[in-house]
Amino acid sequence: MRSGDVKAMSPKIFFMHTLEEWTPLRAGLKIATKIIEDGRFDEFVKARYSSFDVGIGSEIE
Repeated sequence: MRSGDVKAMSPKIFFMHTLEEWTPLRAGLKIATKIIEDGRFDEFVKARYSSFDVGIGSEIE
């Protein structure tokens, strides 16, 4: 949406466009919350950085 379009738009239509733009963000945040709460994110981070716990990785920390 261009800035000039906002001026020609009624407040109701502007509000509806704003809601449409936020819907995918809201869905993504809900999914991210579930991933964090069920522990999958912590497991991913632990697996991803597991090499820091042994060998030269443990010496660097």
